[in-house]
Amino acid sequence: SYANSLLVGRTLFVPRFGLGEAEARIFADLDGALPPGYEVVPVYARHMLLNGGGVHCSVAIVRD
Repeated sequence: SYANSLLVGRTLFVPRFGLGEAEARIFADLDGALPPGYEVVPVYARHMLLNGGGVHCSVAIVRD
């Protein structure tokens, strides 16, 4: 479910499920792997996942 992320500009929105320290390490590893100037923003996504979607799925229906 962490693969269902969304990159907008230099901001990576990543699902967060409230798993504590293990999840914090995932976000820290992602932040360290991104080029300078990029930011990881965790988004609470438990309810999205339970309803069949995720961060990317939730915004995929929004179009200009």
